Formats: sequence, structure tokens, C-alpha cells
Amino acid sequence: MIVRRLFAVLAPLCAVAALTTLALAQPAPGAATTPGATPTPIPGIVGAGSFTIQTLMLNAPASSTASPAASPAPPTMLGASVAFEVRRLKFRLDLLSVTLPSAMTQASGGPAPPFPPGGCTIVVDPTASKFVLWVPRTKKYFAGKLPKPSFGGKPKPTPGVGAPAHPFDPLVVFRLLKGIKTFSFALTGHSAMNGHPTSQYDFTLAREYGAGNSFAVHGQMQLADDMDELPVLFQVSVSGNKLPESSLRYDLTSLERRLPPETDFHPPGGYKLAKDPGDTFK
Repeated sequence: MIVRRLFAVLAPLCAVAALTTLALAQPAPGAATTPGATPTPIPGIVGAGSFTIQTLMLNAPASSTASPAASPAPPTMLGASVAFEVRRLKFRLDLLSVTLPSAMTQASGGPAPPFPPGGCTIVVDPTASKFVLWVPRTKKYFAGKLPKPSFGGKPKPTPGVGAPAHPFDPLVVFRLLKGIKTFSFALTGHSAMNGHPTSQYDFTLAREYGAGNSFAVHGQMQLADDMDELPVLFQVSVSGNKLPESSLRYDLTSLERRLPPETDFHPPGGYKLAKDPGDTFK
């Protein structure tokens, strides 16, 4: 149960980091090149860092007998150490360790084992629409296909409603502005982090939706100016009347531009194929 709940929180956040790194690890448009020469793509990136997650999502519900004056439960704190490699459009993420919250440790009856035991690795290949997950402790791996977004499916007609908008209607973007109260994105200065000169940005979004529902997002990030603006620090907090208050921070403690070997993006020899992702941990 602990593994499933933690994986449900960490997996989407790691996926966001992977997609962000892949998007920003490409050559910058208009980069300076020698006249007549073919632009050289960035061969690859290797780095490591840490995630810190704070959320009320995993907290146990308050007791019905608790006093109204009692203070609310403190937020759940999660931590993770990761390493990653980028080879052109392939992305490898190593989840090295996870720090469990004390409440989960006590619920398990003692110190909780590492999650996952011995770490795990996931490789995403967007060009082939595939991913591979493997666990060194069990020497198992699972290969699957990435879900494909459906843009051309026929929408079901709704009685009394006109024809739906074309899936590529350029005006649909303006509908996303409905309910937005505040939106800002600003450069706030320049600094240095872990040996890289960085540009600092601040962003804010507040939006109302439905009947009195709202949410707000606020965050900061530092982009490495010498690495085509790759984020070396990213922190964001989210709140809303129907959302658990949560925050995420990740720091890249090491970052270098070099081409990792192709073998790093395949399971080691001798690993057995698992029937599903969960089976790789058993």
C-alpha cells in the first residue's frame, strides 16, 4: 500500500521533470554556428538531483472525536534522490532512494524499507512511444507502450448542442482564459547555482472554475544560462478549496553535457521480463 501511494505521487512528478528536461535539452533556435556549417545537436546530458514534496494528500482524515480547537495535522514530507541521462530524445531516470514520512514509518511497525528496494530505473523513448522499467534487486524488467493522445476521435453528439469545435480550432486557446484571475511570468534576476550562471523567474496563476471553486499556483525557477536554459532549480506550490495544499521542489546538484552510452538505456543482461510494472518489484 505504501509503495502504491508513494509511486502515485512520485511518478507524475518525475514524468514532468523528464519531459521538461527533454524539451529544454534540444539545441536553442538561432544558436550561433559557423557560416556554412551544420549545427551540432546537443549530444546528451547527465545529471543528478533531489525532489522534496510536501502535501496533505497522504494525511489520514481527522478523527470525528477531535476537538474543533485542535491544530490541523502537519503536511506529509517526502524526499527522493534521482539521477538522469538524456541521449538525444531518450530519457533515463534512476530513482535512487526515497525518504518516507514518519507517519508511514510508524504505521509500518518500524523503520520502513527503502522504496523501491535498491532503487529502480525507467527509460522513456518518445520517438518509439515506448518505456522500460527495471529493478536491480529483483533483476526484472517491464517494457510497455506510451499512451497516445487522441486528437482525431469522433466526438459523441450531444442533444441540443451545436457541432463541436474542430480539434485544431485556433480560437479554442482563448477558452482556456475563462476564469483566470491572475497570470504572471517575470524575470526577477540573475544568480549562480551549483557552478552554473542562472536566470531567475517567478510565475503565478490563479483561476476560478465551476461553482465557487478555485486554485492558485505560485513558483520560482532558475535556468542554467550555459546549458540552454535547463532548469537547475524548480519549486512550485499549489492550493485550492478542493485541492490538497502541496509543494514540490527539485534541485539539480550535478549537471554536465556529455553523451551517455546507448547501453545505459536498456535493461542489463540476465534480467527477466515481468508481466506488469508492479511485478518488477516482487
